Amino acid sequence: MILMIWGRRGKGNGGMINISNKISTLRLAKAVGSVIASGETLDRVKKNQTPKKDVLVVARTAGLMAVKKTGELIPYCHPIPIEAAELNLKVLEEKIHIEALVSTIGKTGVEMEALTACSVAALNLYDLLKPIDKSLVIGESQLVNKVGGKTSFHFCVPEEFKAHLLVTSQGVALGTREDRAGRLLTDKFKEIGVLVDYEVIAPHREAVCQRLKQLADSGIDMVVTVGGTGLNDYDETVEATRDICSKEIPGISHRLQEFGQSRTPVAMLSRGIAGIIDRTLVINLPGSRRGAEEGFDALFPYLFHSIPMLRQKKS
Repeated sequence: MILMIWGRRGKGNGGMINISNKISTLRLAKAVGSVIASGETLDRVKKNQTPKKDVLVVARTAGLMAVKKTGELIPYCHPIPIEAAELNLKVLEEKIHIEALVSTIGKTGVEMEALTACSVAALNLYDLLKPIDKSLVIGESQLVNKVGGKTSFHFCVPEEFKAHLLVTSQGVALGTREDRAGRLLTDKFKEIGVLVDYEVIAPHREAVCQRLKQLADSGIDMVVTVGGTGLNDYDETVEATRDICSKEIPGISHRLQEFGQSRTPVAMLSRGIAGIIDRTLVINLPGSRRGAEEGFDALFPYLFHSIPMLRQKKS
């Protein structure tokens, strides 16, 4: 409970940004830097004739070590596992050019790791060469390229996209329980530019099956059910979805399970599935506010990639 409360309050209060609901993707970053030196100094570096030997080797080693220390050096930078790091130093006509390439599979990028590698390598070059060159200048370090995260997996809302939020909850339908999950998802859809129709019914198998068929027949692109995925006798949303869908999409339900169980062990008790009715995508999300929110974060906006595929199916 303490962790749950912290998670809701942890945004924007002066600490590290909460990345717990971000997805892990392959992340790459390339940064460059330089140290400007005299021609004589650069010639001595090439010939390894400086008072402190192996200048390029030492600077490269320092830069690579700095990649792994970035989270300790920069207060708001998250410590992350580094899958690969490469640092190349090349003596040019007027400077020593530094290039850092860093990659990881994680929830946040490695731009700072690449920039830190260039900066620390440049500082080491300066330290090693300052006894023989008083004109040394550390050049600009800059990010050249980054891959991964939202910038690489950007999916726009399809044109004329229609979605329906079907809350299948016994308590909400009877008026004995407040629907916090459905209302939250309505707001989250609105944040990404989607206005959804909202409806509440009891999670009875026949009723849910009939309503899903009606929505699919009306041309809805996506139906997100909320609730009815638990273990009670009246939780039959999953059975209804399986009854009417012509195809299941196990990757979606696996994604929801993986995302949920990495945050709470009780996510294993959700039985939700995903499937297709004609050209309509149906996804079962849990009825708890937290479960619905995490399910949304796990799937959107990436799920929009399925809509052109489904529309093409009938063209």
